Amino acid sequence: QSTERRFRQQTQLLTDTEEKIAALEKETQELEREAANLPELVQQDKELAGKLSLLQEMVQTEKRWQKSEIQREKGQQKLRVLLEDYQKKSQEHDRSYQMFIEDQAGFLAQNLAEGEPCPVCGSREHPHKAACSKEAVSRQQVEEAKLAREQADEALIEDTIRYVEAQ
Repeated sequence: QSTERRFRQQTQLLTDTEEKIAALEKETQELEREAANLPELVQQDKELAGKLSLLQEMVQTEKRWQKSEIQREKGQQKLRVLLEDYQKKSQEHDRSYQMFIEDQAGFLAQNLAEGEPCPVCGSREHPHKAACSKEAVSRQQVEEAKLAREQADEALIEDTIRYVEAQ
C-alpha cells in the first residue's frame, strides 16, 4: 500500500507540477505579449511627456499674460487719473487766466473818463465799461495755475511714454 500511496502522491505531485508549468507558460506568453507592446508604450509615454511639457509651458505663458494684463490695466488707470488731473488743472488755469484778463480790463476801465482816449483801443466813448470781478485773481495765481498745469502735463507725458514702452 505504501507504494500505491507513494505512486498516487507522485502522480498528484506531477499533475500539480504540470499545472504550475502550464500556468507559468501562460503567464510567460502574456508577459511576452506585453513586452511586445512595450516599445509602443514607451513611445506613448514620450508623447505624453512632450504634451505635458507643452501644457506646462502654456500654463506659464497664461500666467505671464495675466500678469501683463493686470499691469496694462493698472497703467491705463494711472493714465486716466493723470489725464483727469491735467484736464482739471488746465481748466483751472484757463478760468484764472480769463478772470485775470477781465480784471485787468476792469482795472483800466475804472480810470476811463468820457471824451478821454482808452489806453487799449483809443476810443473816446465808453458806453460799456468792463467791471472788476468780485473774485480778483493775481498774476501770481495765474502763474501758479499755469505751473500746476505744466507739471500735470509733464507727468502725463512721462507716464504715457513709460506705458507705451512697456507694451
